[in-house]
Amino acid sequence: MFQVPMFAVAAVAVLLFVGTAPAMAAVCGPDVDEARWQTAQVEGTPARLRDYLTACPKGRHAGQARARLARVSEPWEPEMVAVRGRCFQMGSDKNDAAREKDERQHEVCIKDFEIARHEVTFDEYDRFVAATGREPPYDEGWGRGRQPVINVTWEDATAYATWLGRTTGRPYRLPTEAEWEFACRSGGQSQRYCGAERANPYGCYADNCRGRAHLVGSRPANGLGIHDMSGNVGEWTCSIYDPRYRGSETRCAKVSEPGSRVGRGGSWLDAEEYLRAASRDGGHTKFRAITLGFRLAGDVEPCLRMAGKPPVGGSC
Repeated sequence: MFQVPMFAVAAVAVLLFVGTAPAMAAVCGPDVDEARWQTAQVEGTPARLRDYLTACPKGRHAGQARARLARVSEPWEPEMVAVRGRCFQMGSDKNDAAREKDERQHEVCIKDFEIARHEVTFDEYDRFVAATGREPPYDEGWGRGRQPVINVTWEDATAYATWLGRTTGRPYRLPTEAEWEFACRSGGQSQRYCGAERANPYGCYADNCRGRAHLVGSRPANGLGIHDMSGNVGEWTCSIYDPRYRGSETRCAKVSEPGSRVGRGGSWLDAEEYLRAASRDGGHTKFRAITLGFRLAGDVEPCLRMAGKPPVGGSC
């Protein structure tokens, strides 16, 4: 999952236009207008939309640019799935041929929680970028919108969750490693992958994903209705990586706490075995890669109902 690409991840430079809008508009003819709009469309960031409006305030696409800027500059809450917690066997079976030393099977008990149905997208993350002035992550030319956000560090992901919680009044966080695996296994079942005994068709990985991440939700959901937990992009959790499993898998680390953080799920670049429910990896809090994104989680009260339904996996 934490594979460093052979080429450096390019940073997106935010260009600041100076001078008055009318002066710049004077050179915004039809060809320039279309070229600037295409750039704004391809990158899709608030910065690029503002660049277009600064250069072409009365351009052909000014109305579209303002409407889209308004959408991407406001919080966009994810669709959450409420999950009934219980005790389950975390880690890999001793008979699993792909089992690694850090996948010791052991019983873990978790409380009810929420987890996002999809990985965080560029559309969602770009609103955070617009509101905070952070540097937008590079999309590798694959487009933004409903693509899973990539090139984000653990610190970026944690900051996004904190910002969204403060902005909406509904606390968000990253899932613990135990919550992640429990949700991946469709509620703690003995599934080798996130939804079944094989990764295909649930996961986007090296054999079937054509060398890039795909739009979130492109693959079938697991038993809880959650997409892309096996493959597409790897996902940060809030837990510290401990190869011996001594309790860190059930709690969130503090931002200032030393140690690597756990990444789960495998990615579009990985072989099938790295998409297993028990497969683990660790990375520094400032590490970023084209294979790595995240999804959100949150706490729930017992018997919380969403859209009139109890948490998946039980009833009150």
